[in-house]
Amino acid sequence: LTALIRSELLLRLVYFLTLHVLKHGTPLWMRSFISMSLIHLGGFHSGFALSGIGWFVYGTQQLWDQAPRRIKIVSALCAAFLCITAMAAFQLIRFYCHNVFEHLHRLIGWSSIGLLWCVVYFTNTFNPITKEYSDQYNFTHKENTYLTIALTICIIVPWFTCRKVPVEVHVASEKAVIIKFQGCVQPGLLGRVARSPLSDWHAFGIISYPLGHESNCHYFLITPLGDWTKNLVINPPAYLYTRKLKFAGLPYLAGLFNPLLVVCTGSGIGVCLAPMLCPDINGCILWVGKNFRATYGNIIMNIVESTKHKLLLYDTDIYGRPDSLNYFQLW
Repeated sequence: LTALIRSELLLRLVYFLTLHVLKHGTPLWMRSFISMSLIHLGGFHSGFALSGIGWFVYGTQQLWDQAPRRIKIVSALCAAFLCITAMAAFQLIRFYCHNVFEHLHRLIGWSSIGLLWCVVYFTNTFNPITKEYSDQYNFTHKENTYLTIALTICIIVPWFTCRKVPVEVHVASEKAVIIKFQGCVQPGLLGRVARSPLSDWHAFGIISYPLGHESNCHYFLITPLGDWTKNLVINPPAYLYTRKLKFAGLPYLAGLFNPLLVVCTGSGIGVCLAPMLCPDINGCILWVGKNFRATYGNIIMNIVESTKHKLLLYDTDIYGRPDSLNYFQLW
């Protein structure tokens, strides 16, 4: 479940079913509650992981006295690697040492899967009565084998969609970098990119016209704050790795609400804008920022202007801090 809840395919399926099942005939409170609950899928990922590690450590401790040395060693190593992987995901480490988190979480995590397979193999070939290992591996009716196979599949499948694609990087200002990709993407989706497939992956909202639009391209709007994003300005890449299977996010559910009002600030427009480019969405975005064209450039502003009446721009350099509640009431 830890790996499955982060799968792009599962996220697309969950959001697709949520949109089409709840779109008609359900009360507003139910649509709002379920939409907000989906934001916390990352919490399920963490919870499932900690629960699984706890049970694995408990199971290792229970079998410690009867298990032979070989099983003790690989079980202890696997438990240690899993604990390191979990510790690397703590918010303090992710914030101050993000690259350390990325590499530990990925490389140590993969090593844990290899050690887990060793644990499964050794425990299923060891005969506790004769205290010997069998030459034949018997996985019949061994649930740990099937669970490990399912876990491995959930981790491997997304990598089959990994591709190296050409990109164009436009530095609009010191606060905004735009990455252009070929091909339109269904509005409401998010994508992951990396300079190296084994390095740190980063997720961003996608700005795209609906499928079939003549522009035939989509964009990431990024604020260069961390090391990876700042390096886009210093050393803009000609190619990036991405996963062709994009995952759904909260903007994917824009069609659940009619009418819809979205409030975003700064580069947050990169996540919210795409659904408003769809003609069947009855909504409006209140975008709060500063000196929009100078900050975000002509590419983004031309797309924004194509939304016509669906977007309100509030320049804090001119009008000061907005009274959002008043705008809600006026709208």
